[in-house]
Amino acid sequence: MFVILPQAFRRALPPYVGQLTVLVQASALTSVVGVSDLLGSARQMIERLAYVGTGDSHAIEIYLGVLSIFFVICYALSGLASIIERCLRV
Repeated sequence: MFVILPQAFRRALPPYVGQLTVLVQASALTSVVGVSDLLGSARQMIERLAYVGTGDSHAIEIYLGVLSIFFVICYALSGLASIIERCLRV
């Protein structure tokens, strides 16, 4: 137990953290609440800006902002995985 379990934990950690990142990206809670909420808010902002009559809805900039939010979340999870792997010397 004291010999094999630490080795098994070090071997299983990288795939587990990778799977955790994929799970966060594709989980039902994230897709229903997070994606719908953020993209819905972005769509409302675009429609509101287009309705003002200036002609510029800034859709690309707004969607890039939403993209950056999701990137920061996924990058933080990957960074956390790297730190854990370094501490365990995987």
